[in-house]
Amino acid sequence: MILWRPVGIHELRLIYESGMKAFPARLAQQPIFYPVLNEPYACQIAKEWNADSDKGCGYVLRFEVKDAYATQFKKQNVGTSEHEELWVIAEVLPELNAQILGMIELTQAFFREDFQGYEPTTRVFGNLHEGLHQPDPLLQWEALEALDAEGQLEEAVINYNKMLFLHFPYWCAMAETDEDFALLGKLRTTWEKQFSARLCSQATLYTPTNTEE
Repeated sequence: MILWRPVGIHELRLIYESGMKAFPARLAQQPIFYPVLNEPYACQIAKEWNADSDKGCGYVLRFEVKDAYATQFKKQNVGTSEHEELWVIAEVLPELNAQILGMIELTQAFFREDFQGYEPTTRVFGNLHEGLHQPDPLLQWEALEALDAEGQLEEAVINYNKMLFLHFPYWCAMAETDEDFALLGKLRTTWEKQFSARLCSQATLYTPTNTEE
């Protein structure tokens, strides 16, 4: 069974740290894990809930579990016919993780214009390229441009891989120039030589409709 899961950047970071193999344990106030049954519903939640809270981003994940296992969870409808999900109690989540086939895949992302992302603690280049260590993904992008010009892009990809995975879709959405697209291509090529998780390039910049004056 194919399932979908909308998440914020903190949960995605934990999933990435698992090797894209497992969802993190639920918090005490989160007794239920809610995977949904179709991508449009997952996108709606990622855009209208995740991207409207936290740091201004929502991600959509796709994963597959064995049919024989998934059928034990009754489908729950929480709105229109599209709003279908499974309810998995928190205690069962480790068991569900063990039933995931292959890797969890990041398929889409939604970002507010004021998105502030993951702030790396690694300092491979010392005090140089300070933009890498800021939460602003645009400053991180400028640092990557400089590192590319210095011939150090591969070292940056390897040592800042978590940042790259989380922010790559945002940079794809922001790209405008030939130079931007060329650097994205270099990042992807370098990434694919080093890591098995797939980078996501499908992203939407999102302006909230209910902003306060």
